[in-house]
Amino acid sequence: MIPSCVQCGVNVQHLDQDDSDLMRALKEASRTENTSHAYNLLDLFNEHSLRSPLCYSCNLNALSEMKKELTEIGQETNAYEFALRDLAKDKECQPYCPGPMKRKLSDLSLEELMLEQELLSLEVQEELLCDDIASQIKVEHQLREEEEYLARERRRCQREFVENLEAWNGIHTQSKYYNSSTKTLQCEDVINRISSSFPPPVYSEKK
Repeated sequence: MIPSCVQCGVNVQHLDQDDSDLMRALKEASRTENTSHAYNLLDLFNEHSLRSPLCYSCNLNALSEMKKELTEIGQETNAYEFALRDLAKDKECQPYCPGPMKRKLSDLSLEELMLEQELLSLEVQEELLCDDIASQIKVEHQLREEEEYLARERRRCQREFVENLEAWNGIHTQSKYYNSSTKTLQCEDVINRISSSFPPPVYSEKK
């Protein structure tokens, strides 16, 4: 039975692969607190959809979405790094109690680490999607070659059929002619009809 895409329902050629490593990476990267600004990847993909086949078009859409998320996470990481540097500068320039700021810096560092882990998991998922797309392209190329071969065979069979039909018609026509000629020759008066077609012989008188 040919599997179908879970997004659009189109039949796809699916190459089985173990997604357990991908799911484990997503779950590890998604263990964030409710107050964190990091994306929870399990809100975007669930385990069922990751274990179900996607068609070539849906794979491209998913890859595009992953690249978009990757860019946004990179931008968010850069923003946190700028904020950390600004806070470090403010700490050097302004007198204040270091306790709350240290805790905030620690929280930001922890969140940055989580973002880096999520970024790594997205890169792993992007690589898997690229491999899946490459497999789909290979299958599509094989199917196209098979279709071209079958088309050539169909044309060859049609030509042979026409040639055999013409030969059969010729043999059938000759057979009808031979049967008709045989029946004519088998008639009782065929000799009389043949002899009547010739003029009577002329005999010369003897002197």
